[in-house]
Amino acid sequence: MRNPQEKLIECMQSLCILCALCAAIATIAPAQTVIHRFSGTNGEDPWPAPFEGFDTALYGTTSAGGAYQNGTIYKLGPEGKQIWVYSFCATSGCPDGSSPLAGITLGFDGLLYGTTWLGGAYSGGTVFTIHTNGTQLVTLHSFCQLTNCDDGTQPTNTMVSANNGAGFEYTFGTTAYGGGSGNGTIFVAAKNYWDRLYNFCSLPNCADGQFPEGPLIQSSDPSGSLYGTTQNGGAYGFGTVFAFYAPALGDLTTIYSFCQSSGCPDGGQPSSGVIQGADGNFYGVALHGVTSTGAAGDGVVFQLTPQGVLNVLHTFSGEDGNGPTGLIQATDGNLYGMTETGGAHNRGTIFEVTTGGTFTKLYDFANYGQPHGGLMQKTDGNLYGAASVGGSTSELVAHGVIFRYDTGLSPFVKLLPVVGSDNDLTKTFIYGPNLTGATAVLFNGVPSTDFDVVSSTLIRSSVPVGATTGPVTVVTPSGTLTSNVAFSILGP
Repeated sequence: MRNPQEKLIECMQSLCILCALCAAIATIAPAQTVIHRFSGTNGEDPWPAPFEGFDTALYGTTSAGGAYQNGTIYKLGPEGKQIWVYSFCATSGCPDGSSPLAGITLGFDGLLYGTTWLGGAYSGGTVFTIHTNGTQLVTLHSFCQLTNCDDGTQPTNTMVSANNGAGFEYTFGTTAYGGGSGNGTIFVAAKNYWDRLYNFCSLPNCADGQFPEGPLIQSSDPSGSLYGTTQNGGAYGFGTVFAFYAPALGDLTTIYSFCQSSGCPDGGQPSSGVIQGADGNFYGVALHGVTSTGAAGDGVVFQLTPQGVLNVLHTFSGEDGNGPTGLIQATDGNLYGMTETGGAHNRGTIFEVTTGGTFTKLYDFANYGQPHGGLMQKTDGNLYGAASVGGSTSELVAHGVIFRYDTGLSPFVKLLPVVGSDNDLTKTFIYGPNLTGATAVLFNGVPSTDFDVVSSTLIRSSVPVGATTGPVTVVTPSGTLTSNVAFSILGP
């Protein structure tokens, strides 16, 4: 039999082991961390993911809140510290716009571009630019100024900066409605310039789609075409994936029409646009689907070849999420996204799916959630997103959050633009962390002989003659950083 002293020693040893275990657990960083909580006065109800600028700060919008309760633009520094906020609708009638539902993008001129859903001179929303220091907001266009809103109305999707490698550099977007038949438009904007390029439902029975949803992207194909989705229309009425060749000012091609058989097993009503993967295929999500048991699904993740062949990678069933909101391809090659609801607490999920279709639910939102937009990968390697509700112990003051999901992936660099030509005239901006002292910039292995380290987060470089499509790498004193996407050399 053990004596009392032996029992005391054993208890002390067990306690030490338990304390050591607790300390080890405490040092493990949580996979998901809230970096910014909105309070109402600085914004409320963020929809899209934030955007990373040349300074690696995060820029974004909230659809409500702010000083005048009509939405904001914000800038967040390291660990989510708010640097500035712009509040819409300071004067009667909201001439500067109201309720921005779309996010922010960076133009070739260094200005931030965005849209508001409402407000403006004709109450149909606006296109605006604002400087990265939060000053000098300029309204480029107020929608619904033409008869029957022929110029479009109510833009809801984040714009994209695109070029053709030969001086054609603009920012493109869509409106959900308007455009003559009232089914949406594609438009183009630049500093002191705006024009409408296409009216959806221009073909009989809206075979070209109606009500564009989700941001446009520029593809890596030789034409540099823009790709996007419509929520309705197409051959079967449940939406499309389309290609639009911008320089032609009107050349739109439907790549795929959804819901080709009963129940829409291929999905229906894509609402988040598409991305182009490193393999050249397009990936996206849609709101309908059919599970393996034949039950109605809660959305799908799909792969689409440039030739229009669609493959469903995953169908949601509620427990793994309901209503997918968008996709990104991270630097590990896998696809990441969120769902608006579903999951363990019905507040949405974060998920991962490989391009081969292996699905993993990563996170169940609990005390905040219901994300309306997708994720973004910052150049620190981690994922960031916005949740529209929650973020506080009291639901009465819970106005949404910006969060980080730690991936363990390495830092990298981003590019603007992502296409160009090898004529030593194309300038590419390369941005990311710790670029001070960079000694080399290579375009798919071909060194640039003309680059300038503008700041610790930004390099400006010419595209070297002889470069071919491929990744851009930057050699720094602390290591080599590679771009998350290939730089595409467009043909003549």
